[in-house]
Amino acid sequence: MKTNKEIAGMCAEWWAGQIISPKLDSGLTPEGSYIRDQFLSKIQQVTSQKKEKFIAFLTEKFKEYLDNGANSYFPICVDYGPEEVLAEACVFAEIPQENLPLKTSMSLQLGYVGVMHFGGNSGEWEILYSTKPYWEKAIAARKKYMQGSLMALKNSPISEETVRDAAWLAADGLKAIKTFETNLLKAEEG
Repeated sequence: MKTNKEIAGMCAEWWAGQIISPKLDSGLTPEGSYIRDQFLSKIQQVTSQKKEKFIAFLTEKFKEYLDNGANSYFPICVDYGPEEVLAEACVFAEIPQENLPLKTSMSLQLGYVGVMHFGGNSGEWEILYSTKPYWEKAIAARKKYMQGSLMALKNSPISEETVRDAAWLAADGLKAIKTFETNLLKAEEG
């Protein structure tokens, strides 16, 4: 299992890779290409010194978050501009914020790191790191959610809508559990 410092460094390295070649899949229509062009015009080459400053700053912030239990919302994302920690890293390293990829999010939790580009045709989480205990908890939580939801529907009057909702909950829940079980097999020991 990786240490918090290793996970934090991995996350910081991932973002550093993004500032070198930012993804600009903003989901904009051709009419919105003016906005994309404005971002493209502000992207700058990143020196290795600036990149290292960026990595060091983010590694410290991410490690601090993980060391404190990672039990609160920690926004690590860029819509058309970055959330606080990424903005601060850019200022610290003297890198234009436009070098960050548009419509990109990172989920940093104990036992899990995932990223998603959510513009255009994207939208699937890519798992960068996960542990078996994370997926075991996710499976148990999904099963508990399904049981509670189906019990609530069981106590509802029978109608076409109730049956449809129950079928959807069961199918969606089973699909999620199957995905979680697949991820569990690939995950590191925790």
